[in-house]
Amino acid sequence: RERHRLKGLSWMSSRSRGANTSIGGGMSSRHVFSRVCMVALSVILVIQAVVLVTLVLRLLEAQSLGRQTPGSAPAELHVGGATHLAHHSKQLALGVALGLGTDALLIFLVSLSRVSRCDIVVLVDEVPSASILVAAELSPDRVHFEPFAKTLPPPWKDASRGAATFWLARDALQKLGAESFYTDIQVSEVDGVAFQADPFGWLATQPRSAPDGDGLVHAFSGEPGGGAEAAVSSAMASCAGAERGILEAQGVALVPGYVLGESSAIVAYLRHVVERLAAGPASCLAQPAAAVLAHNAALRITSAGFRVVVHDHRQGVLWSGEEAPISTVVTDITSGDVLRQDGRPYTVLQGFAKHKDVEQRLVARFLAPAQPPSAPAPPPSASSPKSTGDCALFDVSPGDIPDFDLDHLGARDLETCCRGCLAQGEACSAFVFSESRGHCWLKSAGGDRTPLEDGSDMQAGLKL
Repeated sequence: RERHRLKGLSWMSSRSRGANTSIGGGMSSRHVFSRVCMVALSVILVIQAVVLVTLVLRLLEAQSLGRQTPGSAPAELHVGGATHLAHHSKQLALGVALGLGTDALLIFLVSLSRVSRCDIVVLVDEVPSASILVAAELSPDRVHFEPFAKTLPPPWKDASRGAATFWLARDALQKLGAESFYTDIQVSEVDGVAFQADPFGWLATQPRSAPDGDGLVHAFSGEPGGGAEAAVSSAMASCAGAERGILEAQGVALVPGYVLGESSAIVAYLRHVVERLAAGPASCLAQPAAAVLAHNAALRITSAGFRVVVHDHRQGVLWSGEEAPISTVVTDITSGDVLRQDGRPYTVLQGFAKHKDVEQRLVARFLAPAQPPSAPAPPPSASSPKSTGDCALFDVSPGDIPDFDLDHLGARDLETCCRGCLAQGEACSAFVFSESRGHCWLKSAGGDRTPLEDGSDMQAGLKL
C-alpha cells in the first residue's frame, strides 16, 4: 500500500510539473508577441516622424527664398543646381541688378513672370523685403535672389558696372551648373528691361545650333549713330588693339546688356567676354564703353564654342531705348505695347527710361494695383469713315493692304495718316490705319485692299 501511495504522489507531482510548464510556456509566447508589436509600432512612428520633418524642412527651404532679409550675408550658389532654387523649367533668365531701386527690379520681375514660366535668378546687392514681393504677387518658387559680395575680387573691384555685370553673370552660371541643367539661357541687366511677350517662346521658333554643331547666341544690332556705336567708337582707340580694323569693318554695333540662346553657347560667350576684359589694360576695364566693346568683339570675332545670329533692331524682338529716336517710337493705344515697324509688339524692351512716356506706361502696367476689368470697347463700325480734308483725296474703307510697305508712322487719327501719305508724294499710293494701335502704314503702288478678320479696326485708303 505504501508503494502504491508513493507512486500516486509521484504521478500527481509529474502532472503538476507538466501543467506548470505548459502554463509558463504560454505566458512566454504572449510576451514575445507583445514585444514584436511594440517594436513594429515604434518603427512606423519613427518613419512617420522622419517624413514629417523632411516635409517641414522642404517647406521652410522654399519659403526662405522670399524671406531673405535686406543686407543679409551673401550665400554661395552650389554647383549643379544643388541650391534651394527649385527647377520648374528648362529655361533660365539670369538678371544682374547693381544698385537698383525697387521699381526697376519689380518691372523686370513682374513683366517677365507674367509672360514666361522660366526660372528666374537675380543677382542683387540687397535682397528686397518679403512684403514687397508678396504685394507684387511674385512666387518664391520661381524667383531666386542671390546676394553678391559688396567688394568684388580684383581686377573686378575697380571695373565699370558693365564689366562687373559680365563677370557676375559668368560666375553665377558656373556655380549654378546651369549649362548641365538648362537648355536655354537669357542673360541681361535688370535696369531698364521689361517684357511684352515670352522671349523663350520666340527662341523656340529659332534654330538652336549652327551646321557645325555649335550652339547659337542671339544678339541685336543698334541703329547707325546710336548709343552702342558711340560707345564702341569711344573705346576703340585705346582698348581695341589689333582687332580695331576688324571691328570697324563690321558695321552697326551690337546692343549690349541682353543676349539669349542655347545654354552652352551663352556660357561660352560670357567666358570670352570676361577673358577679353581681364586681358586688357586696367584703364579699359574701368571704362563703361570698354564693356560694350568687349561684347561686340566676342560676338563679331567669334571664338570656338558658339556662333552668333544678329537680329535687326527695327524688325527683331528687342527694342532699345538707347537706340530708338523718339520719332520712331510707336505704341499700341489699347495695350500700351511698343510696336515694331511691321506693327507687331516687341518681345523685350531695353533702356525704356530714355523715353519717359514708355516708362510711365510700364509703371502703370506693372506697378499699379490691379484694377477691375473695364467694359469691352464697342466693335469697330463696318461703315466707311467720312472723308474730309486731306482724306477726301483717298478712297477709304475697312480693309488691309498686305506687303508693299513704304514707311510707317504713329497716327492718332485718320487725317494724320492721310497727310503722311500725301507728304511722300508720288511714292505713296495707299495707306493702312489702325486707331487701336495708333499706327499708320504707308504703301507704295501695286497693293490691293483685302477683307478684314473679325474684330479688326483697320482702314485702307487708296489714293484717287
